Amino acid sequence: MRRSLLAATSLAVVLAAAPSHADDVSDPITGAQRVYEAGQDRAAQAALREALQLITRRAAAAALAAALPDALPGWNVDEETHQSAGAGAFSGVASRRFRNAQGQVIEIHLTSDTAVTAQLTEVLGNPMAAGSLGQLIRIGGHRAIQWTGGNVSVLVENRIVVQVQSAEPAEPNLSAAKLAYARATDMTRLTRR
Repeated sequence: MRRSLLAATSLAVVLAAAPSHADDVSDPITGAQRVYEAGQDRAAQAALREALQLITRRAAAAALAAALPDALPGWNVDEETHQSAGAGAFSGVASRRFRNAQGQVIEIHLTSDTAVTAQLTEVLGNPMAAGSLGQLIRIGGHRAIQWTGGNVSVLVENRIVVQVQSAEPAEPNLSAAKLAYARATDMTRLTRR
């Protein structure tokens, strides 16, 4: 009886927070309601846990997207902010692409709580190794590296990675623009998550 009450209460809370149209969050909520009404409490709880995890991921991606910079002078947003769920329970991904009049493209990717975070932590934790891969720098007080090709990676609070990159060959103007975009990313928003 107690589990049924808990499942019903959880279902009511999640249903109240869910959007009215079908999507990746409302589908498991609808499924939870269906199996709950059929008396399958454990299946309803599992579906509700899935919905809660998806809501958490969506919120994490939205928080990351809010830190993405606007276009710098001479650049335009080529592709609007893209948000998606990451691999971990609380992970998120957000990105934005910029293009200048010469057709050069810079992409910024923000990821949280992923395997990339652990890898960058290792690289930045070993100054000898990191120094051979690029120049160690600080951006907004956070450890960062500007790789030999000009791309920039910033580690924020050992759990968020800011990657500013382009597929184009390294050239001084483009490398400077990547560094400017890394600095324009709102690190304060990332630390308030």
